[in-house]
Amino acid sequence: GEKVKEYNDLHNSYITSCIYMPNSNNKFLSGGTDKRLLLIDINNNPHLEVGKFCRIKQVLYSEFNNLIIIVPGSISDIICYDLPKNKISFKIEVKEEVVYSNISKSDKGKYILINISKSYPKILLYNLEKTKTEDKYYGHTQKTMIIKSSFAGEKDQYILSGSEDAKVYLWDRKVPGPPKYSFEGHLGIVNCVELLFNDVLLSVSDDKTLKIWKTI
Repeated sequence: GEKVKEYNDLHNSYITSCIYMPNSNNKFLSGGTDKRLLLIDINNNPHLEVGKFCRIKQVLYSEFNNLIIIVPGSISDIICYDLPKNKISFKIEVKEEVVYSNISKSDKGKYILINISKSYPKILLYNLEKTKTEDKYYGHTQKTMIIKSSFAGEKDQYILSGSEDAKVYLWDRKVPGPPKYSFEGHLGIVNCVELLFNDVLLSVSDDKTLKIWKTI
């Protein structure tokens, strides 16, 4: 509970995302609406401005190919940035607004979930190695809020999402399309669902409750 360090002069606008970089000798990335992406060293070394891109909504890091994933704050392409080479590796073309993204865990970030669209919400499974979308999942509702999706399972074999219809949804990753299971019990928008351990899920909602679910 003790504050050990504070950074208050790095960005000149809202900071929207930060992420710790594994195996980086204590470095983290931060991005914001000032369009700047910074690499910050916890060991008191000077920070590095990676670049100025776009209004940054979210930053992810893929250990699989050492890519920084920059999610824009408006309708535009997701930027995949090669930090060691200090250049853009490729872009993921997205024709609709990206609501939220998440990186896989079991393979060090080989796949990314891209939650898009508030008209016809879909979750895309994108392969960063092959640079293509492999599958699409749908069935949740998302019109005004940021709904967060995530991988689940020891090998990321499931996909989870909240929904504005107050339900929790679970997809089998190998079966694109509508969800395999849905869980009812919340009375408000479910904003986020995460796997706690094994077959136990945690969901949080605008109904001011936190619920724990056993899937089997």
